[in-house]
Amino acid sequence: MRAPPQAAADVTSVSVLLGIAWLLQLLDGITAVQMMQARGIASELNPLVQTMFLHSGIVGVAAVKAAVAGPLGVLFSRLARRGQVRLARLGLVAAGGLGLIGCISNLITR
Repeated sequence: MRAPPQAAADVTSVSVLLGIAWLLQLLDGITAVQMMQARGIASELNPLVQTMFLHSGIVGVAAVKAAVAGPLGVLFSRLARRGQVRLARLGLVAAGGLGLIGCISNLITR
């Protein structure tokens, strides 16, 4: 049995937003590492990212990003499959927005 056209569109929109949110979180992590390498660890505002960079370097920052973004992506995907598409979209837009803000702040920090 095929899903109704609207349900398929809802799943597609959540999938696209999930990809965008993950990409923006990835860019935030990359720019954070570049910023800390160029300007020192104190330039990062997130103490968890600071600690992971100090103790594990780039791998630590990637692990933190994966540990946060991965489960949130699963959560929002499950919400969408259970009919909470609007809530899933809102969460993914918020996650993407936070990644974008982090990336921009990393790029403009002097």
